[in-house]
Amino acid sequence: MGKEMKKRVVFIGALLLFSFWSQQGILQEKTVEQVVEEFKSSDPETRLAAARTISRRAQEFEIAIEDLMPELIKNLKDPNQSMRWNTGNILEQWGEKAKDAAPALVDTLADEDIYVRSVASGALRNMKDHLKPALPNFTKLLNHSETDIRLKAAQILAQAEPDAHEVLPQLAKALKDEDPHVRWNILQVIKKTNDYAAIIAPDLVEALKDEDSNNRMVVSHILIALKEKNKNVFPNLIELLKYPDNSNTRTRAAKVLEEIRPHLSKEDREVLDSELKKAFLKPELPDLCSTLCSLAQNSQRWIEENFNNPETHSTETSWGFALQSLGALFMVKAAPFCKEIKDISTLIAHDLTQESDPSRCELPSSPFSKLHIFASDVLSATGIPVDSPAVYGKQFYALLLQEILKKDSLTDSQREKLKKELTTTHLHLERNIQISKEAISTPNRGSLFTSYALATSLLVHPEEKGFNILKQSPDPDNPFQIAYSAGGFIKNTVRGSAARAVPIYLALYRNEKDPEQKTTYKNYLIKALENYKKYLPSLMAQIKRDDTHLGEDSLAPYYFFSTVPYATSAIEFLFEKEELSDEEKEKLNTVKQELKTGLLSLIQKNGLFEAQGEELYPSSSGYTNPLGGLALIPLAQECSQEKNSALFGILTED
Repeated sequence: MGKEMKKRVVFIGALLLFSFWSQQGILQEKTVEQVVEEFKSSDPETRLAAARTISRRAQEFEIAIEDLMPELIKNLKDPNQSMRWNTGNILEQWGEKAKDAAPALVDTLADEDIYVRSVASGALRNMKDHLKPALPNFTKLLNHSETDIRLKAAQILAQAEPDAHEVLPQLAKALKDEDPHVRWNILQVIKKTNDYAAIIAPDLVEALKDEDSNNRMVVSHILIALKEKNKNVFPNLIELLKYPDNSNTRTRAAKVLEEIRPHLSKEDREVLDSELKKAFLKPELPDLCSTLCSLAQNSQRWIEENFNNPETHSTETSWGFALQSLGALFMVKAAPFCKEIKDISTLIAHDLTQESDPSRCELPSSPFSKLHIFASDVLSATGIPVDSPAVYGKQFYALLLQEILKKDSLTDSQREKLKKELTTTHLHLERNIQISKEAISTPNRGSLFTSYALATSLLVHPEEKGFNILKQSPDPDNPFQIAYSAGGFIKNTVRGSAARAVPIYLALYRNEKDPEQKTTYKNYLIKALENYKKYLPSLMAQIKRDDTHLGEDSLAPYYFFSTVPYATSAIEFLFEKEELSDEEKEKLNTVKQELKTGLLSLIQKNGLFEAQGEELYPSSSGYTNPLGGLALIPLAQECSQEKNSALFGILTED
């Protein structure tokens, strides 16, 4: 008989013998009572065998949990790894029924054996609603020398639902852990303590300095949720406004301060406004003329990537149309101040018409070579615009075409094509304005025609029906409280309305024919500009954060760049078109200087404007730079030897 055959015979014989013993009851399972008794034996082997049996038949032994628990807790520290693992496995299977073992299981997370730590972790996760008695053990483990052990403890706490407010001081110490993941998980635990977190508010303010951006975001959300309970750390937050802004710490502090502003005293609000001004308006500024031309010369740094990256709720076509129209408008307006781009209008005209002067050499494409394609798609659409970039794109495109049509270098054919394109764009703007009321009431389309969007459309294409709607936006009792949505008043504060008030009163002022009413609108416009100056630091403080509207005044990151070009244009327009008193001139010059300081304070070392929050506004440099550049132009008289219409900035002279 060969070896393989012998093995088969032995195996079959063993199988038959096992079957016989089972039928005779010789291998019958021991009872729960027997195993429990053996589990309490002083003999290590007997206890281990019993532990393995309980581990294998855990559900059956749930009736003996109370009797077994003292031994199980003790065995988690047994010298034998197999005993510790089987004990942990039993507790993991029992879940919340084994909650009395929670403190001992937390200690077991530091076991030398990775498999024992694993079953202990699983057991704790299965009893996540019953971990409060183990909180002291968790906080002790958060001081362990090994990062992995601290992280595991923090992760389990973060996933559980214990009321951890009693150990907040200990959790606060963990906010200084060297590992960012440990800190993040601890912040999740603190977040669940709700208002109790005010106990460690000073530690949370300090945590706004965290080098990890995700952690800073969670900290700011916790502090914001505390609202008036943050009043006690107001001085701490003010100190952070003085912090170097390489880690966005100032922005996070400003965000929290914006939320608690309603709960501050009048004196503290004045302190806050003063400190915001110191923090965001710099004493040392770059040269305006070189900054303006640097923005234009280095346009590729804010063009290519951003034009192809539509932000939330925008289509690629309307996004490209809006950004390329805006970018081209800035470049054409900046050309008289920067000889390096003096031919940009010719290049753009060539791209838009697909033809050039035959007497000239073949021209290269401009940075906006796809604009004519985007324009064709957007201007062929009917009905309510698909998104807000489609609305703003038509404004910028019409302004761009008007500016190019002033150039003598156009051929007759180019001029005819561009005039036709401008007429089509104005027809679209008119239709948009006429259906603005309908757009406001259409679900998910309310932001298409905010009072700001309507006003800026009317500045490009005056339309009586639109002005009638726009006039309903200011509060009858306070003309500087202006509704966010055009045509219907939703109460807003003067501070929250400060940004949109400028283009709204600029539009109403420019269109008004009645001399008395025009004077009223002029006075409103000057006052709106003064309010803009007053709240300028607050508007600037919002720029770099993510999120949208914030605080009692609903300020948003995009309020500044979208409105400042109209503010500088309004000042230039008033100086050119009005007989101003000395007092009015002084007011406007003061605003003008402050806006210049604010704009140049936002120029980074790379020569570009600061972008908005990268998470929600990843492509914002594609519009913050041309909008900021357009705002600089009316301030740039010193940069050009001769006066030109470009000094009106984003708007045309007429």
